[in-house]
Amino acid sequence: MNLDDAIGLIKKRWPDVVSQAQDEPVFVLAAGWRSGSTLLQRMLLNNCLVWGEPFGSSGIIERLSQPLCRFAPDWPGDKFFIESAHWGPRPSERWTANLYPSVQDLQEAHVSFFRTLLAEPSRRRGCARWGLKEVRYGVEHAVYLRWLFPRARFLFLLRSPYECWSSYRRTGGRVLRFFPEPLITTPEQFGSHWLKLAEGFCNRHREVDGLLLRFETFTKPDFDVKPLEQYLGFGLNLVAREKRVGASPAGPLSEDEMERLHKVVEPLAKRLGYLKPVRGEP
Repeated sequence: MNLDDAIGLIKKRWPDVVSQAQDEPVFVLAAGWRSGSTLLQRMLLNNCLVWGEPFGSSGIIERLSQPLCRFAPDWPGDKFFIESAHWGPRPSERWTANLYPSVQDLQEAHVSFFRTLLAEPSRRRGCARWGLKEVRYGVEHAVYLRWLFPRARFLFLLRSPYECWSSYRRTGGRVLRFFPEPLITTPEQFGSHWLKLAEGFCNRHREVDGLLLRFETFTKPDFDVKPLEQYLGFGLNLVAREKRVGASPAGPLSEDEMERLHKVVEPLAKRLGYLKPVRGEP
């Protein structure tokens, strides 16, 4: 069972398990590396401590949410839970090999993890709002985070896969998605990651009331920031766009690599208006 199905099943089996968290974290989920996610993060930082890929390749969110995929229509059995009438007043007189806290307790434990790791350090630094930006996680992880934090804000970020790969190559990028997976060193690996995340963002961002953003749009001087600020509930630091921090060095594009990438990211890239660069184009 995938994570989407698992969250759906849990909601169906335990409809009364609804998170009471009033936190309003901001989750910036970008379709891969060199997508402009750090610039967007810097625009948010004045009013919200958005952590940058905390413990990234260790896959904290992936691995914290993965055990939920074990849930099934008949597992765990209802009588496993401590609140079941099955246990009666003297559980010590019964077979207690399987004795579980409630699903509500499980959900609250997940909420507490993120509050301890991300929210509390933010508050110690004087920031009431908190969040994170990531380049590894898809919309199914947003569904999981929404289950924990119903008032969360989600910004889904896209950029041309050709620009992302070109920048990745020029900066000597050699990173991995989750340890111990192999390093991402080819256009095929890079493009597959971009395609999976971008498809999910485009097709399903409304499921979590998220906003779909394009790097090419919010970096324009005439970008209307008001709808974004209204959605977030605080102002953005537009001056951050004027400082180039961590930009990739200039350099030529590999025509062969662009063609290999093209074969992976189409037809979605073209539908989004992201066309493969041609020879002689900057």
